[in-house]
Amino acid sequence: MESDSLTVIVTDEVTTNPVIDATVTITFTDSLDEFAVETTDEAGMLTVYNAHDGVNYTVEIIADGYSPGLDDITINMGRDNIMDIELTPIFEGNIEDIRTEEFLDRWVNVIGIVTVPTNTISTENTWFVIQELGGAGIEVYAEEPWPVEENLNRGDEVEVMAQVAQDREDNFQLVNFTVELLGTENQMPAPIEMTSGNLRDFADNSGSWGTVSGFLVVDPPTHGMDYSLFINDGTGNGTVRVFASTDIDLGEYAEGDWLIFEGLIGLSATSVRLTPCL
Repeated sequence: MESDSLTVIVTDEVTTNPVIDATVTITFTDSLDEFAVETTDEAGMLTVYNAHDGVNYTVEIIADGYSPGLDDITINMGRDNIMDIELTPIFEGNIEDIRTEEFLDRWVNVIGIVTVPTNTISTENTWFVIQELGGAGIEVYAEEPWPVEENLNRGDEVEVMAQVAQDREDNFQLVNFTVELLGTENQMPAPIEMTSGNLRDFADNSGSWGTVSGFLVVDPPTHGMDYSLFINDGTGNGTVRVFASTDIDLGEYAEGDWLIFEGLIGLSATSVRLTPCL
């Protein structure tokens, strides 16, 4: 099999400057076997040799401060095998800034306090929430479960690098993430105070910690199941969503009892709800 060289040129998407010391991993696309691992020089370039004619390679690029780059190329002996890859700088800022459709699919780096711990709302997936003091919050999600022995707790401060996404109910999320624990037992964000009747007006605060109180409109269902219930403080009904995984037991309460809930403000298919957790 004939062989040829492959040149990779890595630049900053915004400034067009070369990206220096980027790690470039080249694998055989079909087998996923590693072909070469090199770093870019001062011109943002590298060249590898003995690439096989007609073979497809996958090129992955990792560089500090940039979202990962990924592309494929098929080596052709009759042409220059050059890949120009632009890396997008990772946005570093407030959670509030990234909760817009403009940031969907973009890579970001944010810091927040854990309000809803791992393995609380969901044990089958990774699902926790971070929020800035006096600022916005956002869910962090992955299909795979979070290891119980590495649980994040309320009050933990974490730094998260991830892509911005939305779930099917339009809650903003961070996906494809890496998490670094910065500290523990930090001050918690103050809950947003809401009435049961105006809970629906807080859609823009989904992902934040809130509180609502009112009389139970009906008896709570049996403990150990997921359910929604209505409360009313005289301003109208508001929805509280209780998940069995939180182990919240309202069995001792009945219709007409006055309860105070603290939890996550979130979007549902029809409105806004509060999800309490211990």
